[in-house]
Amino acid sequence: MSKQKENNIIKILIKGNLFRSSTFDNIKAKFKVKHPPLGEVIPYKNGKGMTSRQLENKLGNTLTVRSSKDGNYLTIDGSYVKWLTGQNIVGTTNLIGLCLLTFERACARVGVSPTKEESDAIKNGEFELLRLDYAVHCDAGSEENAIFLQRQIKRHWAFSRPNYSQYQDVETLYVGQSSRRRTFKSYMKGRDVEDKDGLDGVAFGVFLEKVSKRLVRLESTWRSKYLAETHSSAVPHIKLRSPQAWEGNLARRLMKKRIRALLGGVTGINSPTARKHPAKLSNLDRMAIAAHSAGISLEAFSKDKRAFRRLREKIKNAEGIDIALPLDQHQVGLDFANARLLLDDRIKYRSSHKLFLQMVAYLDSFDPDETSAVGDLVG
Repeated sequence: MSKQKENNIIKILIKGNLFRSSTFDNIKAKFKVKHPPLGEVIPYKNGKGMTSRQLENKLGNTLTVRSSKDGNYLTIDGSYVKWLTGQNIVGTTNLIGLCLLTFERACARVGVSPTKEESDAIKNGEFELLRLDYAVHCDAGSEENAIFLQRQIKRHWAFSRPNYSQYQDVETLYVGQSSRRRTFKSYMKGRDVEDKDGLDGVAFGVFLEKVSKRLVRLESTWRSKYLAETHSSAVPHIKLRSPQAWEGNLARRLMKKRIRALLGGVTGINSPTARKHPAKLSNLDRMAIAAHSAGISLEAFSKDKRAFRRLREKIKNAEGIDIALPLDQHQVGLDFANARLLLDDRIKYRSSHKLFLQMVAYLDSFDPDETSAVGDLVG
């Protein structure tokens, strides 16, 4: 790739001084393809006679490929984007295209030749999702702003989320880290890149390493139990487990809903929920608001947790006040206002499948063993 072309692409990436990026990342998917055993039987109780292989790219990023005992299914687990390009900042939201490309290359690496019918089935979305990660980036404008935003998220979650946890101060923040259904996390992308020794050997690596320092990455993980239980709001008869359910902007809509639910109170006071017939507050409800304003912890005195949650939602929807938060969380100052502006104005749900494929081709140029074409998947 010429230096001029690389510079032109970088200009597109940072158009308007704002970096835009969303992508599917870690995926665990089960594909139907007839094949011989891959290697040694997995040595643990729940292996069920499966065999497994680790596939490593030029930069050391790995995928785990597992074979079913009957040799009819391959399960591919890992960051498909990172295995194909060496990074997971710029990626793609073309889920079926991403899975097809990864499947074909993984099969080639383990000596499996899918039939045309097997490949066509995957092109039609006929494979099973067992885990799906989707990420967006908030471009805070500078590393200092990114640290500031992450600290505001930490402060909000630490007070309001009973299933909150963290790793290394503000490095990575979780809601539902141990959940078997879904997890949401926020982390400093620049710290993550630095901890993993940078992006040497990656297309646009110098630029991406620099821009990562100002990014807060918000990532949602949907696990098998959630995927199995939940139905798409757009296509009610297609379960989220089906790749076809993710065509269009479903992931984006689910992510926006999750961000509103988890980060809507970063400013301390939420905007009242717009409803045609908002619930009227009783004198008792207003007494609860007054007690909260006096610094009384209503949750500590409430024996009925369900009744408290109902009261909390009623007051939040009517007045925008979260009575579960300490009083000082409702003092909306410059810090909280700036955090809200960053989240509202600097998250852009955009991915570039064509650019992602160029990054795949760039890594391929250093690996003569990769022969799978990428041109047909542009879209």
